[in-house]
Parts: sequence; structure tokens; C-alpha cells
Amino acid sequence: SYSNHKLNSEQIEELLLLAEQVARNYIFSQLPAKEIKNLSVMIDFDFENELNIDCTIDIQLIKHSKLKPQKIIDKAIEKIFETIEKELSLNP
Repeated sequence: SYSNHKLNSEQIEELLLLAEQVARNYIFSQLPAKEIKNLSVMIDFDFENELNIDCTIDIQLIKHSKLKPQKIIDKAIEKIFETIEKELSLNP
């Protein structure tokens, strides 16, 4: 959660779209696109007294894929939070 930031909902949405794109770019840099059957990146937020963010990434690979995407998913989620923290530090 992040507090003391005076972002309006439109700014938060822009920030989360940026974070989602960073995650997608990372995933596609780590996995061949032809192996990915479906990719879902969900970033939910709740903004009352502080900004709470919840991220879920689901990757479905093609049936014959031998890849194990969990480490890539974990790193992509890290990149989401790194992006958010970086942007918030630039715009206190």
C-alpha cells in the first residue's frame, strides 16, 4: 500500500496501465510469443486512505510447451510494483 500520494483516479489508471505494459513487455521478452496461448494481467486498486494494489498474472501456454512460467510471472509482478514505486517517487 502507498500513502501520502495525491493522485486522482485518472492518474492512478494511467500509472497502472504503464505498470501493466511493463509486465507484458517483460513476459514477452522472456517467453516466445508462439508458446503463449493466453496472457492476462490484472491490476486492481483500492484508494481510500491509501493506495492498495493487487496484481494477478495468468499465462496459459500451448499444450506442448515445456516452459515453466511461474518465475517469469513472479518477476513480472515485481516489475509492476517497481514501476509504481518509481513513478510515485517521481511524483510525490
